[in-house]
Amino acid sequence: MTTAMIDIVTVDGSQAGDIALRGIRVVSRLAGLAESTRIEQTFANRGEQPIEPIYTFPVPDGAAICGFEVITDERVLSGVVDEQEQAQKQYEEAIERGDGAYLLEHERDDIFTVRVGALRPGQVATLRLDYVRELQVVDRQIRLEMPTTLAPRYAGSTGMDSMEALLEADAVNPPKAFAVPYGLSFELDVALGRAAKIASPTHQLKVRESEGPSYQVSLDAGEVAPDRSIVLALELQAENAPRAQVEIGPDGARYAAISFVPDLPETLDSEPSDIVFVVDCSGSMQGSSIAQARQAMELCLRAMKEGDRFRILRFGSNFEELTDGPTLYSPESFSRALKQVQAIEADLGGTELHAALSHIFSSAEQLPSSATGARKQTQVLLLTDGEVFNEDETIALAREHAERYRIFSFGIGAASSQALVYGLARVSHGAAEFIAEGERIEDKVLRCFSRLDSARVEDLRLEIEGIDFELASSRLPPIFDGDALLLLARLGEGSAEEATLRCRHSGEDWESHVALPAKPGEGSGVPLLWARHRIRELEDAERGSAASSRFERSHQDHRARRLIELSRSFGLLCSKTSFFAVEHRRPEDRTQGVPELQRVPVQLAHGWHGLMEGAVAAAGSCTAMPAPEMLACDEFEEAMPGPKSKSRKAFFGGGGGDDSKLKAAPSCVKPKVDSEAAPMAGGDALFELLGTQEPWGYFSDPNSRIGAERLAAWRRIGDAEGIAALDEGRVLGTLMVLALLLLEYEDRRSTWLSASLKARRYLRGAKDWRDDEIEQLIESLVQAGR
Repeated sequence: MTTAMIDIVTVDGSQAGDIALRGIRVVSRLAGLAESTRIEQTFANRGEQPIEPIYTFPVPDGAAICGFEVITDERVLSGVVDEQEQAQKQYEEAIERGDGAYLLEHERDDIFTVRVGALRPGQVATLRLDYVRELQVVDRQIRLEMPTTLAPRYAGSTGMDSMEALLEADAVNPPKAFAVPYGLSFELDVALGRAAKIASPTHQLKVRESEGPSYQVSLDAGEVAPDRSIVLALELQAENAPRAQVEIGPDGARYAAISFVPDLPETLDSEPSDIVFVVDCSGSMQGSSIAQARQAMELCLRAMKEGDRFRILRFGSNFEELTDGPTLYSPESFSRALKQVQAIEADLGGTELHAALSHIFSSAEQLPSSATGARKQTQVLLLTDGEVFNEDETIALAREHAERYRIFSFGIGAASSQALVYGLARVSHGAAEFIAEGERIEDKVLRCFSRLDSARVEDLRLEIEGIDFELASSRLPPIFDGDALLLLARLGEGSAEEATLRCRHSGEDWESHVALPAKPGEGSGVPLLWARHRIRELEDAERGSAASSRFERSHQDHRARRLIELSRSFGLLCSKTSFFAVEHRRPEDRTQGVPELQRVPVQLAHGWHGLMEGAVAAAGSCTAMPAPEMLACDEFEEAMPGPKSKSRKAFFGGGGGDDSKLKAAPSCVKPKVDSEAAPMAGGDALFELLGTQEPWGYFSDPNSRIGAERLAAWRRIGDAEGIAALDEGRVLGTLMVLALLLLEYEDRRSTWLSASLKARRYLRGAKDWRDDEIEQLIESLVQAGR
């Protein structure tokens, strides 16, 4: 069994000055259909010898990194994109000459490394990294998530060569510290029109409104510890209407970004579903995360409908299937599954997701056909903190089985892997969401479950009459009610007034139109977004492809050439290229010898394995918080850094640096925590109400949740309609709950939609009602209950 090796260090006051990174500043702007962000990292050499700081850090998945500058000694150096090997070679040659050199490298889609070569004693250098990213609109809210740290990644070798796993683990597992001597500031300019709400579940904000209107947002604390993602949610007063932007690219062509926010009709006639619940039970899910995951799964089970089948699998270092294969939903199977879900604990060690998905995909090939007799997709609901490092192999596995499986993935915690969570959903044509500290899992999982219960969208297509166009992706992404769908197209010659999105939904034709601007605009990075999407599709095809034949090797070579060509043409970073800049120095300023490697530690993610909850280190603190009791153990499997090396060139191959300046903590961390899951912080009346739904569809005993005056009015309506005693009062009770949902929880409609549809199906059969008769009864209760 592999022994865990997490490189956790402590940094006391005397050592804080040895760490070259002095601060991080993030400045973002939201305008049009995109987010534009600049990250500034300032490094300083306070020692007496040249140093080479190496800093590994996160960026949002899908970011199109389009700029790299260095400001030092009153000079501005502009970075250049080149193939990785060429960039590394020029970087090395510059350091050997004694010049300064700066390198930005791609590790994962959401992890990058900067190397600051031969920083002279007393020298200060600020690195600027620019990127653009499409706005994330989920359930009609704009969501911005800025990752600030990296959680330890579990380095299981599943899906990878074992030696490759050891060598690559170090790249995504920089040293971790309980506190670091650098902080992070964040500023945001919102230029999207009048906002109804700007809020953050993770940080206190300062918001100032100015003309436009626009909004200037900053952190109330000014500078914070980089120990969790900065998450913002924005609601605009004006509904997110379909819109489009057109800009000219570096090749002179026109590029269009076309955004739709579908408003699809609800239907009670969706087909039965095959659903697999996959829940992460690794140790890093301990506490409130696993408790909320249990409740979310329970509410999903209550919302399932007749004809559905389900499986439940939990995973960590190994996996355990709690159901005996695909199980037909019934009151009996619901009762058994409920007991199993309520007993789930986060007690399975590391995060071996690849093996769990392999088991699901391989065993499902023997499943009988669905209730309708048709071979259809199985829906996978995955809840995980994403602390794995073999993302490419896991995403490739999901892509291989995408025709049969669609994954709805949820990233949980302060530093969940965006590349993994978004990637699994993207290649399987599902959807992804993240649950940050301060947010509840249940809302998002239930909203996703409503997507599963909705009717299938068929024959989705984009039409632009009058001109040819080339979409960035060969296949349109899935469409979900309330989630923005952004399509990026390279336009041909000619002109067009509008674009139309068409599909079939619930047996009916559905379409949405958006006007195309007559003249191109500028400044939002639309061509860069198009190129980033094209690059990502090529990289997805590259993942896991084995060059087992001359034909496949030819395909790989073509993809690699195309990736480099797109990267250079648009000035974007990809998995095959790097940014580099060289600081040419006067002979007397050149350094001598080999600079001392310094790998910059990152702060442990807040709440990791239950550590540091309620005790967040202030930014700039130079004294580490007391470490919890450490135990060496084989069964606690986590991130496994590769071998250390003091050789600079060896580091390019995955080795480590000289961390002798840092105090190493024991290599295996196992905090002593209570085995009982932590209780959820505060109850939620909506979840308590939904928790009364029985597997048949009705709600049991809702009277205690309804005020006396409203209850009396509703009982009078029940008496007048002759339904008060129907099915022992369950019919009226269910109608009352549906009315209560509309009166008290309309703003959380997507959370309770599946439960509502299930209740309506129950009412259909209780008295052979038509759908419009049910709606009239509910409306009469709503009017009487206002």
